[in-house]
Amino acid sequence: MIKKKKAFLDGEYFKEAMMIIAKTVLKDEKYGNDVISTLSDVQLGATTIVRRVSAMSGNLADQLDQDLAKCSWFSIQCDESVDSSSTAQLMVFIRMVFDGFSTKEELLTLLPLKTTTKGVDIYNAVKEFFAKKKVPLEKLVSVTTDGAPAMIGRHTGFIAHCKGDTEFPNFMHYHCIIHQQALCAKVIGFEHVMTPVVKIINSIRSRAKQHRTFKVLLEELSAEYGDLLLHTEIRWLSRGRILLRFLSLLGEIKEFMQSKGEDTSLLEDTEWTLDLAFLTDITGKLNHLNCELQGKGKTVADMISALNGFKVQMNIFSVHLQRQKVLHFPSVQMVLKDNASASETFDKVAEKYTQVINRLGQEFENSSQWQHYSVMSKFNLIIEKQMCLLSVTCDNLL
Repeated sequence: MIKKKKAFLDGEYFKEAMMIIAKTVLKDEKYGNDVISTLSDVQLGATTIVRRVSAMSGNLADQLDQDLAKCSWFSIQCDESVDSSSTAQLMVFIRMVFDGFSTKEELLTLLPLKTTTKGVDIYNAVKEFFAKKKVPLEKLVSVTTDGAPAMIGRHTGFIAHCKGDTEFPNFMHYHCIIHQQALCAKVIGFEHVMTPVVKIINSIRSRAKQHRTFKVLLEELSAEYGDLLLHTEIRWLSRGRILLRFLSLLGEIKEFMQSKGEDTSLLEDTEWTLDLAFLTDITGKLNHLNCELQGKGKTVADMISALNGFKVQMNIFSVHLQRQKVLHFPSVQMVLKDNASASETFDKVAEKYTQVINRLGQEFENSSQWQHYSVMSKFNLIIEKQMCLLSVTCDNLL
């Protein structure tokens, strides 16, 4: 029930369902009555579940305390966000390293920041928690944060306060690599594509009757998808997904807008359609990189390898676009295949796409503070081999 985020009151309902299944399946079995009797004695009332959840929570907290005491080193990652009640919440994750170099990752705590969210507020909240839980600070080796001034401000940021505290050891500070990747992606631009796409999606989905009519049209035309997706700026994977869905349903969207007497000249513009396809492909590649950087067990070396691999890919994409090859851009390929006049237009815009790829690659190069981390020296050979293999794999001539 906890994993599925079900209400505790649903326990009685689950028990009732279990009893019906048991009586149906086990009624003719030799020990069926014993099993049914045992199930009937299981207590799944709301109060009982609350008590058991509290016991489980306490046990997990005890295990985490034991792990902190046993581990050789640990690092933390801090991220502050505002919840639905407008309260700032500071999430602190921990990765512990034990003898034998086995690792374990856990959510260490969730600390509410009820007033301001300055660097000193974050520092005080974390320091108070560490003192309360008797966290062995001498084992701290690194802290990862985002790039907000409250976190990394030179004089008043959270990191500055920690480094100025004699109780903290000499630790390394990292700017979250996923966060840097998301910031780099913002240089793509193409607002002339995103703005109309979001406007059209919101226009279709904001009115219930129009939304229902559109979904009926998609069903009648046996469209690939049954609906459009809403764009959410805060979700890093959102843009790539809504663009792919929009491009896949572009014909149906034009037909629907024409039936409503709306202007579709922009959607019929070949250059704009190519821009939409190119943006769909490049954001899809950024989404793939973002997913590679996520997940438990990822080390700094793994993430640096993925980022270096992506930068090599950008160089390859740039060379191919200069030669007007779109092997790595399936959406652009689809538009060129379906639109006879698109090839001539693509000759004019290929240079623009090359500049975007170069600008994106340069932004990753400029923001690559991870290249200077000392950990890189241990993995340079591995990464160079991976890059060579990637270059060979992506070379179209081979």
